[in-house]
Amino acid sequence: MGAAGSHFGVPIETSAAHFSFLTGGIFAGYIASLFAFSFVSERLIFVVSSGAILLFVLLIRASSSLSTVSASMFGAGFSASLLACGAGTLIARVWVGRARQAILISQDAVFNGGGILVSIVTPLLLAGGFHWATIHLFVAAIAVSIALISSLAAIFPTEISGEAVSKLPITAGWNSGLVLAGLSLLLFFLAKISIFVWSPQFAESRFGDGSDLPGNMMSGLFFGAFSGAMVGVYLASRMPIRRLLAALVVLGIASLVVVYFGNSSLIAIGAITCYGISVSATFNAYVAFGLGFTTSPMHHHVAFLFLCASFGGAVAPFVSSRVVAVTNGDPGAAIIFAIGVLTVTYAILSISMFVKKA
Repeated sequence: MGAAGSHFGVPIETSAAHFSFLTGGIFAGYIASLFAFSFVSERLIFVVSSGAILLFVLLIRASSSLSTVSASMFGAGFSASLLACGAGTLIARVWVGRARQAILISQDAVFNGGGILVSIVTPLLLAGGFHWATIHLFVAAIAVSIALISSLAAIFPTEISGEAVSKLPITAGWNSGLVLAGLSLLLFFLAKISIFVWSPQFAESRFGDGSDLPGNMMSGLFFGAFSGAMVGVYLASRMPIRRLLAALVVLGIASLVVVYFGNSSLIAIGAITCYGISVSATFNAYVAFGLGFTTSPMHHHVAFLFLCASFGGAVAPFVSSRVVAVTNGDPGAAIIFAIGVLTVTYAILSISMFVKKA
């Protein structure tokens, strides 16, 4: 964000706030996902969304206008959310029980592995004088791969089996436990994205150990997330998902307390790595947990859970930026804010565990 802010000549708080266009696009895409899969084939959605991501990423790379970049980020987020909901729906149809839990959580391992790669490569590209958005060209390459696979491979069970796309009403299969799981997931993502946005700035302002510290913080965070997701795949196949979720949220709270009160950059990096473990498998663990409240998971249930996560992520940069702004630019305020949000998250999650399946 610092490099983007310097490129466009805006403060880092403004640059951080513009990240909401990406997460806002994701949020809008999940709203569309509530209905899109009932009327449009999964294959067409996958191909068109991948092509759109390619186009928007190229616009981000080529544009010198912050407005164009913001609009392109919104479009890329919108398209990516359709892909994510489609993938989650496919998994929910093919697998059940703990097998579904493990497969969903394996997606987190892939995501966090990509995060490690990006956090390592991006500082190297910036140090080499490359454009701040060069890293996004890797996303363009992945989008092309998804479009090709979706066009050519027989990966959609509704087409293989000849089944029609479900016509069940959007009101079918809801449960208070699913709604509470969604609310808890929303708050979890509000805290998670706030930490992603502000932990590097917090470490730099608190310890000032050099320009590589923010990159080391993000590398530690994603390394912990990747490692935790790998372990989480195994744990999800061996233990109740509700216990795994509760343990991860508690670990997140404890880790952030250490990040804030630690007295050295090494302690901060170690604690943020533990925080990475806490967010490693949590998103799709929440999805598996929420879908467990209904006997017939449908695309609108998956979209609802994704929508809750994306709303929390969409408002996180803006809300956390306001928190930092009212504390005279102290990034530590965002850490305290996240600790409080996670505490409420745990309380709601605990209540949802007492709800029976519909």
